[in-house]
Amino acid sequence: MFLKKYLLKLKNYISRYKKLLLFFIVFSFLFYIGVIKGELFRILFFLLFTSFLIEIFFLIKNNYFLYILRFTLIFLICLEVFFSFLNPKKYVKKSVESSSDKTEMLDSVIGYRFVPNLISSRKTKVVGVDTIFDVYYSSDEYSRRINSDNILENESKATKHSIFLGGSFTWGHGLKYDSTFPHLFEKFSEEYKSYNYGYAGYGPHQFPFLFERGLNLINNHSIAEDDGFCMYTFITDHLNRVYGSSDYLSWGAMTPDVYINDDGELYSNERSLLGFKVYSFLNESETLKYFKITLRFSYPIKTNFYKRFADIINYTARSYWKVKPKGDFIVAIYPYPVPPYIQSDVSWLKFLDERIRVVDVKAPNDFSSNNPYYLIKNDSHPTKELNLHFTKQILLFLNSDYGDSEDISE
Repeated sequence: MFLKKYLLKLKNYISRYKKLLLFFIVFSFLFYIGVIKGELFRILFFLLFTSFLIEIFFLIKNNYFLYILRFTLIFLICLEVFFSFLNPKKYVKKSVESSSDKTEMLDSVIGYRFVPNLISSRKTKVVGVDTIFDVYYSSDEYSRRINSDNILENESKATKHSIFLGGSFTWGHGLKYDSTFPHLFEKFSEEYKSYNYGYAGYGPHQFPFLFERGLNLINNHSIAEDDGFCMYTFITDHLNRVYGSSDYLSWGAMTPDVYINDDGELYSNERSLLGFKVYSFLNESETLKYFKITLRFSYPIKTNFYKRFADIINYTARSYWKVKPKGDFIVAIYPYPVPPYIQSDVSWLKFLDERIRVVDVKAPNDFSSNNPYYLIKNDSHPTKELNLHFTKQILLFLNSDYGDSEDISE
């Protein structure tokens, strides 16, 4: 009896809203074939449609909450439609990166890493009709970048190790092997053998897992020399990578969320993506685009976060010293190469272990005026020239401590 009454009322409701339902069906079809675009617009429309379905199937009458909700949704939809026509349709040159082989693999511990034992993978980047770079990448069994020709120039003379930890600057994104600063350092310091553990997008939250605690890629077997140093190269964006900013999570969501507890122990969680999804959703708004408003969340400028960041570096240093007790751990601040050329945020340095040595490399004097010389065109990664400047400053820093002198001219 109840079901019969319900179906009768439902039939009346559907009859009342049949024109509206037809409108929604047509609208949905236009979404499906791509005439109407925009994720935010799609969600707003879905919520509006859902509000009517709730009213129909629950036989709701005169619900002011639904009326207010609908009015708000319709108002937002109208705004989106209006500003979508006002927003200029800018032409953007298409950027395409292609590779002859797969250079990246998923990793359950650190999210992803350079494919090991890669013989020679050709990587190109084209923007419009311009070739930005055309280089070859090679790796060894430990996922370290090596010479594409597998020529280890200083192998016979090396008595010390130089381990380099970092992101794409260290790895050498868009550069030939001999233009990376780990190679340049080895070139000017014959007593050192360089090991490039950098990779594109890496940050300090991944480095602790390169030791025995995780992947065990840095050990006495993979690094033969007892003396030397391990250097972490910092750029300000690493703070966002550790924190998990909205920009970073768009491609680094699979990386671990790392903390060091009060007992000095390492633990990690999966990234929380709720905030990232909300910001991504809102940034699709045509209204916000018109007013040039971009919503994003970045690392907090707070003591607790700076301490958390430094604790991860301290843990990495301790992991290194367990493997190489005689070695030095160095933090190098790379000249920040991205507009507006903000000064590196080094507020976390004061929380570092006192045994860690720090070198703050300043940008060349003509950095701003000679931008194309130091940055890859349409890419913003450093060129060989900026890496050469960085390498020379590192050598000067080391030589001033050890009392040596090196010829670092080209």
